[in-house]
Amino acid sequence: SVLPDIVNALMFTSIFSAGNTYTYCATRSLYGLALEGRAPAVLRKCWSNGVPIYCFLVVMCFPFLSFLQVGNGSAKVLDWLVSLITAGGIIDYLVMSVTFIFYYRACQAQGIDRKSLPYYGWGQPYCAYVALFIQTLVVIFYGYGAFTPWSVDGFFRHYTMQILAPILFIGWKLLKKTKFVKPLEADLVWQRPTIDRYEATFTQKPSGFWEEMLRLVGIGRKKRNPDEQVM
Repeated sequence: SVLPDIVNALMFTSIFSAGNTYTYCATRSLYGLALEGRAPAVLRKCWSNGVPIYCFLVVMCFPFLSFLQVGNGSAKVLDWLVSLITAGGIIDYLVMSVTFIFYYRACQAQGIDRKSLPYYGWGQPYCAYVALFIQTLVVIFYGYGAFTPWSVDGFFRHYTMQILAPILFIGWKLLKKTKFVKPLEADLVWQRPTIDRYEATFTQKPSGFWEEMLRLVGIGRKKRNPDEQVM
């Protein structure tokens, strides 16, 4: 009899985790677009702790769309939005894998030892290739239910992002006349001096993964001095 409660608890934590992740990713993505001049400059405004406040406020307008679920007609609109956003999220991870593979090739071509960098991922580039393969399968078969039986509504609900993403990518390439960067020409320094100066301002060692997990439940959490900077 306790199993339904366990399932509900797992669903609650999963939903909270997903919401937290997408809020962070959406806020930082919008902020990055603003920095690159692809979104209004006002979105570059940050608080003293580094949070892009206007980007956060814009992103937090969208959760209110969840109230569409209270009506039968509007619930269908919400179902469309959820399907589109989910497909877009999968494509984001696919693009991350492709980006890492390009980065790995650039490091190999320029003779840069990744172990000398602050973060070094094990099992690469094989893990990236495996992830890319699995993500591609998910993107392709994400809405397989639309084919059994065939449903126009189901097809566009589950595959609009898969169709739109290549169109936007190719369109941007043609419009801006940008080219793929060769491994030897990739800028692997970029903003590293700025980032190094920023990280040098922190006097405390960054928290590890398990330390952060324990702090989430109140274990090992200590009061922070107001004068200390927060990462």
